[in-house]
Amino acid sequence: MYSYLRICLAIVLSSSFCIAQDTLNRLDKTNCKFGYWKVYKEYNGKKVFVEEGNFVNNRKSGLWVEYYHDGSVKSKINFTDGRPDGSYSTFYNNGILKEEGVWKREWGVKKQIQYYESGKIKSIFEKGVLNGAGIERREFYENGNLKFESWGDTLTINYYQNGNRKSLNRYHNGVINGEQITYYLTEEVATKLNYVNSKRHGVFFIYYENGSLAYTGEY
Repeated sequence: MYSYLRICLAIVLSSSFCIAQDTLNRLDKTNCKFGYWKVYKEYNGKKVFVEEGNFVNNRKSGLWVEYYHDGSVKSKINFTDGRPDGSYSTFYNNGILKEEGVWKREWGVKKQIQYYESGKIKSIFEKGVLNGAGIERREFYENGNLKFESWGDTLTINYYQNGNRKSLNRYHNGVINGEQITYYLTEEVATKLNYVNSKRHGVFFIYYENGSLAYTGEY
């Protein structure tokens, strides 16, 4: 009786193992990947588990999770037909959120928020309009002050770490165009130049830090 039970148990365990193996890292008759996969890579002479998710017709589909070599989560990304599509998040190797957002496979990142390791926001990007203000991207110093902001391909403003403006640049169709201004740390105007299709053109002005005119000329 005891031998019979042992044989039955062995058959059950063997069947379970086969079923588990049959649902992992499978290839169809045309050698295309499908179903659930675990991906391993060589690291310091050892095989390390680095990624898992599902394949449909040899392309990533649904949620894929990537890991650092120590086993902590590196990223969680949703895929459709092999391309990122939907929500995603990435992490520092200590588990702190590094980046999160939304992908649209037709045009790439639609929305993105990046974080410093301290947890403070590093940058915010949203294709089209951010917060209804016409702004597409904002970057921040770790102290929370603005570092950079842009209005699509028409205007960018850079800031010093103290929050004062550093430069103002205008664009047309992605090319620098129009009046460009730089500032001293005190936000006094340092230079004013004009560009036409990325080339300097017209009258320019250079100022002392006290605001008085130092030099003017023309291109």
